[in-house]
Amino acid sequence: MANAELSRGVTRAQPADWARDELTRFLSIAEEQMFATFANERGLVQLVIDYDRRLTCRVGDLFHEHKPELRESALLFMRMFSSFRAAVRLLFAGQLWEGHVLLRNIIECAVYAWACGRDTELARVWANRENSDEARRECKHAFRWIALRARLAAEGTDFAARIHREYESLIESGAHPNRPGIELGVEVEDLGANKRLIQSIFLHGEASAIQMGLLDVLRAMDLGYELLRRSWVERIRLLGIDREVDDIRRRLGAEASRLEVLLPKNSEAP
Repeated sequence: MANAELSRGVTRAQPADWARDELTRFLSIAEEQMFATFANERGLVQLVIDYDRRLTCRVGDLFHEHKPELRESALLFMRMFSSFRAAVRLLFAGQLWEGHVLLRNIIECAVYAWACGRDTELARVWANRENSDEARRECKHAFRWIALRARLAAEGTDFAARIHREYESLIESGAHPNRPGIELGVEVEDLGANKRLIQSIFLHGEASAIQMGLLDVLRAMDLGYELLRRSWVERIRLLGIDREVDDIRRRLGAEASRLEVLLPKNSEAP
C-alpha cells in the first residue's frame, strides 16, 4: 500500500475532511477494493488492460481522417470505449450489479455503431433524432432491438445469437432491475418468527464475484471489438490490431478454462 499512498500524496492530495462521511468513506473503500482486484486477479486484470491498450488507447489511430459517412459510427464506438472504462472501474471495485448496466451499454453502442457504419440512411436517422418529434419516433423505430437483431442475422445467425445471448444475460444480471440481478447484491437471513434480515451488498469482495465481473466485461468488450473489426476492416488490419487481439483472445480462453468457466466461442470471420 506504500506506493498507493505515495501516489495519492504526490498526484492528488487527499482533502482533510475526506472519508469523514458515509459517502466518501464508501468511495475510499471502493478504491481499496480496486487495488485488491488489481493485486489478486492479475491474469484477468492483465487481459482487461490489454484490451484497453490495444483498442481504447488506439482511438486516435482508428478514427482519424475517416469518411464523413462514418462519423456516427466513430462517435458511437468512442462511447463504447468510455463505457468499457467506466464498467471496469465499477467491476474492479466489486459493484457487480451497477457494472452490468454499463456492460449492456458497451454492446448497444457497438451494435449502433456497426449498424450506422453499414447503412448511411440509418446513420442519418440516428443523427437527426433530436430534430423533431417525428424524427425521434423514426429513430426509436429504426433502432428497436428486434430490428437490429435482424440486421445482425445477415452477418451470420451464430454471430447474431451470440450477441443476443450476452445482451439478454446482462439484462437479467443488472442492466434491468430484474430479480436475478437484484438478488445478486442481496443477502437474506431468516431470523425465525416470520422475520427476515435483508442486507444490500454495495461492494462484493469475494474472489468468485470479482472473477465473474471481470469475465463479463471481457466478454462484452470482445463482442464490441468483433463489431468494430467488421466495421473498420481495413483500418484494423493496417494497424495490426487484429493480430494483437487474436493473441488476447487466446489468453482469455486459457484463463477462462483455468477458472472452469465456459465462454462463448469467438464468432466466425466476416
